[in-house]
Amino acid sequence: MEVPVQFHIVTSSVAAKDLEGRLLLVRTYWRNDTWEIPGGQVEAGEDLIHAGIREVEEESGMTVAIVSLAGIYHNLSRNIVNFVFRGVIRGGSPRPSPETSDVKFVEPHHIPNFVTRPQFLVRVEDAMREVLGPRYCVFTTDPWKIVHDGWGVVSQKKT
Repeated sequence: MEVPVQFHIVTSSVAAKDLEGRLLLVRTYWRNDTWEIPGGQVEAGEDLIHAGIREVEEESGMTVAIVSLAGIYHNLSRNIVNFVFRGVIRGGSPRPSPETSDVKFVEPHHIPNFVTRPQFLVRVEDAMREVLGPRYCVFTTDPWKIVHDGWGVVSQKKT
């Protein structure tokens, strides 16, 4: 009996702050109702960290150094697993790209005014917290619902 192969899309994003503590956000052409942290699909043969660094530069013109893993976010509705890293800006000049219509640095208290989709806001809020260990969050988007939420390792079997 042949077992159907199921694939997940793996993405890497970076919540990168400048020296003033402002967060780098981009607005994409296909999700123009919200701002988000730069990120995208990991390419074949690419590791998660270098994918995040590449996506930041491609989408914003900025260079970044990765500091730590903030969380892992599994979208059951879309079969997407997103790894979010904390980063610091190292250089570059903010500029739009073929994927982004705008790029800006936002003060932390203004982030909810820009990041309007809950599945993106939870990632940003987690990355802005200075906590030990990454968060693991499983959710659906239609409707937005957190199915499992935890920090660190999950030891409970799915029933």
